Amino acid sequence: MPADIKGKILRLSAKIDAFRSALADKSIRRVIAAELGKRSLKICYLELAGQKVKILNYKTEEIFPGADYISSLKALVFSFLSQYAIEGRDVYVSISDIGMFSFKHIIIPAVPKNEIRDAVLWQLKSDPDFNDAAIFDWQLIKEGVDKDGVKKIEIMGVFTKSETINSYLEPFSEHGLIPVYLSCTPFVYQDILGAIPKKQDAFMVLNVGEKESWVGIYNNNKLNFIRELAFSTEKIIQSLTGVLAFDQGKVEITPGKAASLKDKYGIPMDEGIVLDGGIKAIHIISLMRPVLEGLVKELNRSVEYYRSSLNNELKPPSLFIMGDSSDLNNLDLFLRKELNIDVTKLESIPLLESPEPGQKQAAGFNIRLFPGLIGTVLNKGTNINLLPSAFRTKKLELLEKSVLRITGVILSVVFITAVLFFNFQIKSYRKRIDVSRAHLNAVAQTQMLKQRIDARQSAMDKIRQYRVPVYGICKLISSVVPDTIILTEVSLDQSKNILVIKGNTPVAANMAEPVILNFVEAMEKSSFISEASLAASENKDGIQEFEIRCILNNK
Repeated sequence: MPADIKGKILRLSAKIDAFRSALADKSIRRVIAAELGKRSLKICYLELAGQKVKILNYKTEEIFPGADYISSLKALVFSFLSQYAIEGRDVYVSISDIGMFSFKHIIIPAVPKNEIRDAVLWQLKSDPDFNDAAIFDWQLIKEGVDKDGVKKIEIMGVFTKSETINSYLEPFSEHGLIPVYLSCTPFVYQDILGAIPKKQDAFMVLNVGEKESWVGIYNNNKLNFIRELAFSTEKIIQSLTGVLAFDQGKVEITPGKAASLKDKYGIPMDEGIVLDGGIKAIHIISLMRPVLEGLVKELNRSVEYYRSSLNNELKPPSLFIMGDSSDLNNLDLFLRKELNIDVTKLESIPLLESPEPGQKQAAGFNIRLFPGLIGTVLNKGTNINLLPSAFRTKKLELLEKSVLRITGVILSVVFITAVLFFNFQIKSYRKRIDVSRAHLNAVAQTQMLKQRIDARQSAMDKIRQYRVPVYGICKLISSVVPDTIILTEVSLDQSKNILVIKGNTPVAANMAEPVILNFVEAMEKSSFISEASLAASENKDGIQEFEIRCILNNK
């Protein structure tokens, strides 16, 4: 599968996982942590839920002699981002090589908090290694009063070269990651150590590495004193390498065999046991003794220097063994015996979330590799932060850009919504206007029709005003016509105001004339008739036929 397609699939998968996590718990964050050592590099992807940390993915790499450090770091970052689906962009960095840093315990008179930084800077400038380009930070150890009653502030200051730090951070920036925090391992241990139950506020930490080691003295979980030691597991291996003479002959211990003996037996506590290849434990102990005695002397010397330089009579009653090579067997037992104090190997991290039931840790997982990484992301904002100002500004700029981008998107959405709303309103009003216009046209047409009807009705009323109603004529005729008369034709000419009535009567001839005349008189008495006359009368076959002409009264 092409790398670009695989990368897109991984990024899509990461976004889906992050979305699911956000739905499950909005307090969950996913970040990258890296620990940069002199001979090793470590990077991991962590999930933070409150003060609990879960390791999602991790990768380690050893820096071999002669290899370019920055190129190796770039390759590791690229490999890690390509191999795993990483959604988080923030990177927390710790540097375990304390030789890169200069530490200074500073005691100054009590000053306002906003003036402490300038006071620390003034003290650090007295160091010949300090220059204006150096990156520095400080943390407050304690406030108190000296024997003269003067208020004092104890501070731990640290500085390093900016060009080195910038070169370490560039590989992350080149791959789109955002460094948000940088410190050195002794300081990032503080939050880890704060979660471990302790009998006393003061304690020591022995950080054992393959190439270098250091001892730190902490009080109230804050670093008070730190010193590099001439001790490492590599020196243990070197002390065992060589030719060992026995009564039975000689045995050559190669570096590989020495490493195997170190990994398997560590520091033998029983001098009488026989190890691999017939080598007796007493011989191994004798070979290790110079290195181990040197370690004990360095630890005692560090405590004495701490007590004398800081006027602190308290001797730390306990020691924690940490570091990548802290798994040296029986080192805790040996130091407990030699120093006569409580010695504990850090074999668990209280803040590290355990795997869910049924899940197994990845092959090669070792808890001793992760305290520095986990402590880096747990800082509460009060720890030493040596992130260069350019990267802090970049973070702020990215935040500002994000805010501006979000604001722009919101304003765009609001503007588009407003435009769509106004367009909808305009269309709605236009439709209303069209409907109103159509309604107005319909009303106008109806009004015109009504006006025409009213005009027609008015005209008809005027016409009817001067005409005798037909209904009235018919009612009149039906009311006055006698039973002896049969009407055969009734014709009405409104234009001439003439009513013609034709009919006959079957009565005797001598009786017909009076009947007809009575009918004429009855018609003439009506208000509808102004004049009625018998126009014709004729007897045919014994039936008297007649025609009456009436002039209508149209007034």
